Amino acid sequence: MLLRILWVMMCFPAACGVDSSSLEVRGAWVRPILPTQNVTAGYLDAVNSGLDTIRIIDVSSPAFDTVELHEMTTDSEGVMRMKRMGALVVAPGDSVALRPGGKHLMLIGPRHTLSEGNDVPITLETNRGGRVTFAARVERRAW
Repeated sequence: MLLRILWVMMCFPAACGVDSSSLEVRGAWVRPILPTQNVTAGYLDAVNSGLDTIRIIDVSSPAFDTVELHEMTTDSEGVMRMKRMGALVVAPGDSVALRPGGKHLMLIGPRHTLSEGNDVPITLETNRGGRVTFAARVERRAW
């Protein structure tokens, strides 16, 4: 019986909620935050090397009170608007880029001062209970 359970876990990891191993984060960075600011933005590439779609449903960081998935869109009058996303979907074998002017992480309520060169720990949670924790470097970039 134990051998059968182990075989099922090895052959069907998605059934056990273990999908985080196929989700990789690359090039993560966060904009510097001024002492008078309460928000900043984070960017990354989310890569799905697995065979199943991954839905990132929650984001958190011990460095911020709240982290949300946001997207910039242009309305019918050509005005850029920011809206909160419910989930970030990454198809099998695909990647999703979070960039300035598009999809991004909105980091709200810094819990301490963040300077350039610091690393911000961030955790992505998927719809299957998988988690990926990574460090995003605080950097000033010209985009």
